[in-house]
Amino acid sequence: MKFLLVFQILVLGLMSAIVFLLDSIQLIYGLSIIIILIIICIQFLGKFKARLILVWQGAFIYIVGLEGFVNHNEILVEYGNGAVYASQYIVATFFLSIIGYLIGYNLDNIKKNALNLTQTDHRTIEYKSSVFTVLFLIIMYCLFILLNFNNAIDSFYGGRNTQNFKADFSFLNSAINNTLSMTLPAIITFTFRYIYKIKNCILVSAFLSFPVFTILFLQGTRFTLLFSLAGLILVSIQNKKIKFKNIIYIALIGFVTLYVGELMRDSRGIGIVNYLSSNGKQIKDSMIELFYSKEGITGAMTMLIEYYEGDFNFHKYGASTGFIFIFWIPRILWPDKPTMLGHWLIRELPGGGFSGGHSRSFGFAGDAYVDFGLIGGIVFALIFGLFIQFLERRNKKIFINNYNVLYIAITYPFVFFAFRSLQTSFMNFLGMLVILWIFKKTLVTKNYKN
Repeated sequence: MKFLLVFQILVLGLMSAIVFLLDSIQLIYGLSIIIILIIICIQFLGKFKARLILVWQGAFIYIVGLEGFVNHNEILVEYGNGAVYASQYIVATFFLSIIGYLIGYNLDNIKKNALNLTQTDHRTIEYKSSVFTVLFLIIMYCLFILLNFNNAIDSFYGGRNTQNFKADFSFLNSAINNTLSMTLPAIITFTFRYIYKIKNCILVSAFLSFPVFTILFLQGTRFTLLFSLAGLILVSIQNKKIKFKNIIYIALIGFVTLYVGELMRDSRGIGIVNYLSSNGKQIKDSMIELFYSKEGITGAMTMLIEYYEGDFNFHKYGASTGFIFIFWIPRILWPDKPTMLGHWLIRELPGGGFSGGHSRSFGFAGDAYVDFGLIGGIVFALIFGLFIQFLERRNKKIFINNYNVLYIAITYPFVFFAFRSLQTSFMNFLGMLVILWIFKKTLVTKNYKN
């Protein structure tokens, strides 16, 4: 095991340097995908019980890797040779984040061996609902519907550019929308599986969660929809032997979700009705296009790097990353509160014409580059890898506690979509933790010793 860890660290460290010698976007991403697939095989063959890091590696392939490999010519034509360095930066910081994780993983094993830690706590905690549990679920469910129903209808017909959509997307509404939409299906499933112990809880939960999924679809928030659906599935299958036919069902659901995600992405600017009436849904030239996200992270990172190559554009030395500490302050109390990187930078660049709610994603190490350049990205990538390992360790707490599945359900999507926009994912993650904490306080618990 130790040999495999050292081998992975050495390979990834070497490749982090080698990518800066490559001058082809396709080669950079193609080689990085091959390396990651080899690393994943090593992790499985070596019984390397990694979970979140596999999600992180899959995020790279889905969100940026395949897009860069397939659309390399379009990226180069649109953004020029600067896209090559942006690709190098993205891949290098990604590799370094895995190294950070592996270092944390090794240190954790050393600590366990030194302290001779064993699994000694075998308590089972059973949860019962109270009147406050039911009341909390009803209030949260109705609040989500009331806040988002009109907005969803407006977005369906007119897209994100409608005035109502922009007005409704205030800080408070956005926070409530994201946290509730990504926790409600998981909480509903937990309630019917572990509290009321309904046999076909997934069907009941899917039925009750359908209005949530529908609203997210109409709004065009595809990643939030994926978060929400993943939470329901994870809670439903936790600690269960999955039959082959159920794997097929999950795969079909995933395929349909990917296809629906494409429709949402293509139509969210003008609305689904306008999109279908104007050009319809084109048949894909290649099925592979369903299996990667056209987020344009490479292009966005190119613009960011070139912006800071200007003589009068200085790095922010922690202010960009530090937005996470002030995001919770309502703008009504702080009218001049800074905005996130994805909002302000695109308005500094030539072109403009963005609606008030429009933003762009710059990847998990974008803010680090804004603060300290390449060095900032390198250091931050290592730190974030350690953080992923910390989350994974928390998910593997020893005593049996069914409630922990809810935390697992939100850490998986957080890690996956943190590659796209770390700040947004982290804010949503904190909001979801608050919702889960309140929900837990409404439950009545009973402890049993095994």
